[in-house]
Amino acid sequence: MSRLRVSLSAAILSILLIGFSPATSSPGQKFPPPHSASSTFDLDFSILPDDVRNDLKSQGFTLEQQMGDESAIHLSAEKGRLNIVTDGPALGVLVKKDLHITHPELLEITWGVERYPQGADWQGGRKNEAVMVVLFFGDPLPGNQFYLPDMPLFLGMFLGENDLPRTAFASKNYSETGRYVCMENPPAGRTIVTRLDIRDAFRDWFGNRAIPPVTGIAIEVDTGDLSGEAVSSSAFIHHIGLIKAD
Repeated sequence: MSRLRVSLSAAILSILLIGFSPATSSPGQKFPPPHSASSTFDLDFSILPDDVRNDLKSQGFTLEQQMGDESAIHLSAEKGRLNIVTDGPALGVLVKKDLHITHPELLEITWGVERYPQGADWQGGRKNEAVMVVLFFGDPLPGNQFYLPDMPLFLGMFLGENDLPRTAFASKNYSETGRYVCMENPPAGRTIVTRLDIRDAFRDWFGNRAIPPVTGIAIEVDTGDLSGEAVSSSAFIHHIGLIKAD
């Protein structure tokens, strides 16, 4: 299934739903300490108020698809983090666009999954997850076919229960400019800090392209293609930071 839009916020939905094929292996990692003072961009969800949706809007996020529907996707600030919970099939995206973060070098995400959606299997074709963070880079670029809308280069990163970590999959319709990666397989309930060297990721996953500025960021949950009693999911994010190395 494919949903194609021309705007950045709607294009996020299309890249999460189109197909993919295997690309390359994991880049190396060299990192400063967590929450380094050299952070160039920081999203700290540990101080969210109870009125989560309105606060996120005040920070420049838009709520796409079902992210604005409390009956489909529950957002809360309990335990000093952004909690994202579904009780059934749902698709929602938090989008922060119109960014211009130059020279991004290291990405740090503090996050975890309380409950994985049963049946999710990206390698087997069930492209669902409890949480995904998407970075967009630079200006829109052409897809594989003339009728596809242009969209920025993107990297979608998620936590999977059984998917192979740190292996990139190329987007079917944006094979030169789109990648999906299961970053890690943390046990349910564990908080982890995921770090990615963006320079190595571009070298290994995007053919050593120059790194454009980050122009958008999104947080997504998708249990929409699953069915049965175990479709529900629960994930959380404490912090997302883009870091400039010393």
